[in-house]
Parts: sequence; structure tokens; C-alpha cells
Amino acid sequence: MERKPPTPACKSFTVCRQTFQDVFTKEYMLLAPTHQVVTMSFPTVLSVSIFARMTSVQGTYHLEVQLQDMEGEVIWRHRLEPPLTMNDPLAVGILNLQNLGIYFPRPGKYDMVLLANNEEVVRDVFWALLPGSPPNANAQERESS
Repeated sequence: MERKPPTPACKSFTVCRQTFQDVFTKEYMLLAPTHQVVTMSFPTVLSVSIFARMTSVQGTYHLEVQLQDMEGEVIWRHRLEPPLTMNDPLAVGILNLQNLGIYFPRPGKYDMVLLANNEEVVRDVFWALLPGSPPNANAQERESS
């Protein structure tokens, strides 16, 4: 029986407008990291990039990024091919996904979710908004204080 690899630990998971990698240093630069997008109409497809840094990656992983609504329904998904294979548990795994066209059916609160072998690695809130609308009443109160 094949041994199931451990679920990786995600040390950073960032949605941004774009990512770049320096040719000389191999360092990554994230342009406009965000937890929300503002668009004039819905439904819409928005272009964003995702950067993640993982540890404890030991084995082969079928990775998938999902956009879920608050009921847990998968609205959009992106499966990564080929699978990620790493055999050094001390190595750092980098996931750099550029120019993803993510479908948002309506304004509201969503979860961006990273899965490895169908197990959740990380989940983070993401808002899709119309111009002038705060994500929630508490955010509006903090801004006006």
C-alpha cells in the first residue's frame, strides 16, 4: 500500500495583481497583494496571481486552487499540472500562479482555498465588491473612526 504524503504547511498564501521573479537573485516580488477586488459589474472574470510558500512537502501532491462561496460550494477551480513532487522535507515549495482568470458570479465574501491531494492546506477570505461598497459594516466603522 502506498504511503500517503503529509499535508504541507502553508507559510504564506497571497492573492495579488501580479508576481515577478528576479532573474539574478530568484527572489519573488508581489505586486498589489490584496484580499479584495472592486469591479463595475457581476458576473465577472478577474485576472489575479497567487503566491504560496509551503514547508513539509515530502512526496507527490496534486494541487488545486478553489474559490468557494460561504456555503462551501466551489465556484471556480484551477488544477495544477503536473503534480508537485518534492522529496526533501526541509526544502521550501513555492507555488507561483500567474494571470488566473477567476470567475465571480456576484459581489460578496468568498474563500480562496488551496488543496493538496484533496486535503485543505490553507483558506483565506476574499471579497468581490462593487465600487463604493465596504466589505462589511465593521470595516466601514473602522475607516470612519
